[in-house]
Amino acid sequence: TDRALESTWSDFEDALLYQTALSLKARCIITRNTRDFILSSLPVRTCRQFFSWMEQKNHLVYEELMF
Repeated sequence: TDRALESTWSDFEDALLYQTALSLKARCIITRNTRDFILSSLPVRTCRQFFSWMEQKNHLVYEELMF
């Protein structure tokens, strides 16, 4: 929390999410709004980009099920 408060990020929630990702050693941040994470040193992807990356890199395919 202290790092998020001390950061230069304008949105505290985004700063908190970013600092949490760093502390958990996350490999990327998944978000609907990548513009919120311009300052991120981690790769930032939309859900669509993430699933495309997973398919290309790990041959894992995400499919939506209709109920």
